[in-house]
Amino acid sequence: MNIENYIRQMKEIQNAILECIDDESFNEENNKKLNNLLEEQSIKDKPNELKSILYILSKIANNHNRATNFFSKIERILKIFKEEMKEYFTNPEIFNIFKGNKRILLYLIKENIIIINKSVINKLRQKNYIYYFYPEIDQIDSEIFDRKYIKKIIEDSFDIYEEKRKIGENDSYLCELIRNNSIDEFIQYLNENKRSLTSIIEPSIFETNSFLINKKISLIEYSAFFGSIKIIHFLLSNKIELNSSLLLFAIHSQNLELIQNIEQQISKQNDNFYEECLIESIKCHHNKITDYFLNKFVKKNEIECLKYYNFNYFNMNFIDKSIFHNLCKYDYSFIIKNLFDSSEFDLDLNEKIFQRKIRIESNEKEMEIIEYEKTALLVSVEKGNIQVVNLLLSHKDIDVNVKSECKHFYF
Repeated sequence: MNIENYIRQMKEIQNAILECIDDESFNEENNKKLNNLLEEQSIKDKPNELKSILYILSKIANNHNRATNFFSKIERILKIFKEEMKEYFTNPEIFNIFKGNKRILLYLIKENIIIINKSVINKLRQKNYIYYFYPEIDQIDSEIFDRKYIKKIIEDSFDIYEEKRKIGENDSYLCELIRNNSIDEFIQYLNENKRSLTSIIEPSIFETNSFLINKKISLIEYSAFFGSIKIIHFLLSNKIELNSSLLLFAIHSQNLELIQNIEQQISKQNDNFYEECLIESIKCHHNKITDYFLNKFVKKNEIECLKYYNFNYFNMNFIDKSIFHNLCKYDYSFIIKNLFDSSEFDLDLNEKIFQRKIRIESNEKEMEIIEYEKTALLVSVEKGNIQVVNLLLSHKDIDVNVKSECKHFYF
């Protein structure tokens, strides 16, 4: 299969997955269509294509609007490939694909697709996931936990703790009211608890929406994220101030009418902000909303399409040597192998690409700029993309002795 057919195949499968996930009625016809498509394409026999599908599922799980039975639908698809995942991919590879979503990691661990061990525990610690995975980690390393905090998060019962993990949302009662758009109970709760309309949502270890984790979120932002129209109208009627960032939250609701209403009420934004909105919609696989921003003459961002495995906006025109580092970074082993086999592309495998990171200290008084120059091999090693690393090492032109460069600037 060539690259063009691969893109066409992945786009077809991505759209079939989205039809299943967005279907509120859990229609068996959509599941049958997806299953037939996977069988026709013999995906179970093709590790590279299977890995691309796992990435699609991962990106959707991390960012897409959560319709009814959202996780059940994703788990149902993952279950099709349970044995193939264990056969084709190592424990670290599977973890690497799904590391952004602890709710999916929980399913994979419970199904023994990912085996919990000290290496996985270290990665869970780095992601600050350990209390979400307390029962699994405690069997191997019980010394890393604060027992008082464990008692606090399992204060009701272990069964309730397990249910909260399964739901994968902020477990506060206020957040539940907002998600359900329960306007009367919402107003009653605010009055009884003397909560301000400008108050901030308390973080929760059970939160699995990647956009909401580690953010200070207002009531109207949380409402926009879940498309809770009645609550948004109530907050607006009480003169809650709108800012442009609310549009980014609303994109996650997959409600175009809400997005347009917010857009009308905020001051006109520059092209850079609309590009940010476009990227957010690409990330969410909310493709009708992506089309809406593209129709505003926002330029398509091909690298973000690669990063978030949104094949709806792929085409052959941007698959060339200029994006080779990004193909390695985002683990496109199928395309890389095809580029190696083709005489059409003159690739410099040892070229170093410039990258810049900006880090602001917590006191916001010091800024650090880090500038890197890295080869595709080093980028792939850092990302843990084992198949890409092996492909690069097998190529006759690779030079493993090319060193990266790193500079630090402080302001």
